[in-house]
Amino acid sequence: MRTIYLAVILAFPVVAMLNALYFGSELKRFADRTPRLETPLEMTKYRRLIARQMYAALLQLLLLAIPPIVFFHGLIHKILTVPDILFVVVPSAVIIVIAQLNRRHEARIRTLPTATEQMADERDAVVRTWVRKPLPDW
Repeated sequence: MRTIYLAVILAFPVVAMLNALYFGSELKRFADRTPRLETPLEMTKYRRLIARQMYAALLQLLLLAIPPIVFFHGLIHKILTVPDILFVVVPSAVIIVIAQLNRRHEARIRTLPTATEQMADERDAVVRTWVRKPLPDW
């Protein structure tokens, strides 16, 4: 039974790592391909990118919430012991490192140059939603 608990505790962070790596690389690819927002089509792609990032962030919250819940459940039922917290903490630390690496790409995306002032306003509105709301509202 202990093995099952530990497998569940480790499976979710692994998926969270893959989630962070995939969506972080998506940000990098977009920024590399689109050094400047110049057309309405690019702005539409920008909005879609940010929407996917927002959904991925919600998924990430779920993926990261489950291991501590499973750990405490196992602890309460005496299936796991206190030192088993390392199976929660170590993968979480790895995910934090990945998130910090993705910050650079996020910063690039948030400040992409635009062709016009109107597009800059649109970009800023999208970024405000990205930072302040759980779901896209465009």
